[in-house]
Amino acid sequence: MKLFSALNSRLRGHRPAPPPGEDPTRWAPAPGQLAVDPVRAYVNHGRWVADCIRPYCGGAELLRPRQTVLQCGNCQLVAPVEWPPDAAEIWQALAERPVPQTRNWFPGGHPLAVRYGVPHGQTPTELYAETAEHSHEITSGGAPAALEGGTSWRGLLH
Repeated sequence: MKLFSALNSRLRGHRPAPPPGEDPTRWAPAPGQLAVDPVRAYVNHGRWVADCIRPYCGGAELLRPRQTVLQCGNCQLVAPVEWPPDAAEIWQALAERPVPQTRNWFPGGHPLAVRYGVPHGQTPTELYAETAEHSHEITSGGAPAALEGGTSWRGLLH
């Protein structure tokens, strides 16, 4: 019964109470008002995204270039978006990478980057250097590429 009551409350637009000790105006601003703290834009798998800052939400949203305000699709929090000053240069450096899953960038001290021990706060120059360090040259030879054991890969990989 408790679950139904919470769901019914959520469907009616009621917001849960903030955690003990939290400032309710920072945690759940009134509808139409911006949150005090901004969300931070970062690049994940070749997409600009930002994580919701509301505790316990866990939402993340895609961003358009130069988007100034984000509304979380999960909890409906509205917050300003903080972009890096060199966002266009960061994007250009990451665009050099042929595999979208390798196009990642985090601002300095971003909680996800810190938690997983990945680079953060990189400059475009550092991103170019990282790309060069991890890229491999592909040379075209006369023979078709082969899997281990000498089997031609053509037609085998679907």
